Amino acid sequence: MPLIFGLTFLFSLLLAFCYNGFANHWVQFQTFFRPVAEHGVGVDVTTPFGTELKGLIDAYGERYSSWRHGAVHGVIMSFMFILPVIVINAMFERRGFKYIMINWGFWAVSIMLMFAVTAQFS
Repeated sequence: MPLIFGLTFLFSLLLAFCYNGFANHWVQFQTFFRPVAEHGVGVDVTTPFGTELKGLIDAYGERYSSWRHGAVHGVIMSFMFILPVIVINAMFERRGFKYIMINWGFWAVSIMLMFAVTAQFS
């Protein structure tokens, strides 16, 4: 039983890192597109850094709207979010490794396909 609770704690930490990563990813992305006057956050396009950043966004902004980019994000999310949830439930149900891998594989493929389609056609 201590092993189950210890592993539950470790997988819960993995979930916490997942939530933090998704939250910060979107906040940092939105920061660049706010006016400078709004809360002192944003990038002034008249500065050298702002000009360079605007050039990079204009050149490569749509480059990552591909099915591969969405599929990679789907696999990362399934590993960081879905796998810990399935493992924690399986440990308390006293299920085996094969059960965990079959369920995680199903959800990994499902989420990978959803993210790939969303990224390709967004």
